[in-house]
Amino acid sequence: MTSGKMPPDEAIRPTSVLPICDPHGIAPLVAVLEDEQVLEIANLCLIDALEKTNLAAHAADIENWADVAMFAHDIKSSAGQLGATRLQDLAVRLEHNCKNDGSSHGPELVAAVKETAQLTKTIFDTDKILEIMALARASQ
Repeated sequence: MTSGKMPPDEAIRPTSVLPICDPHGIAPLVAVLEDEQVLEIANLCLIDALEKTNLAAHAADIENWADVAMFAHDIKSSAGQLGATRLQDLAVRLEHNCKNDGSSHGPELVAAVKETAQLTKTIFDTDKILEIMALARASQ
């Protein structure tokens, strides 16, 4: 799903079946860094993602779909590094939608990305992320 290419009907497919954070996705970070370092990087990436969602929302308000796509691309990259699969999936869809037909699902996807970024940050701010990191470490 990270290629940015999808059939048009996939743009609004529900993502609730995807994990918020996939142990396999975060495994490369967990393999080379201490838990505190992973948490620090995750916190910085997610704060940045939340800022980018606010910027994307503003750009969507003025129908600047090129900027929305740029912000979505950045969010997609950060989410991918963290194994934040649900956020990454929505960011892929948002970027794709903006590059192809912006206004068709842009506003609802911006809202979904923002909500998911907040949810992801909440998970990373709890002990749940330590469980996910332990699973990632055990799978190596």
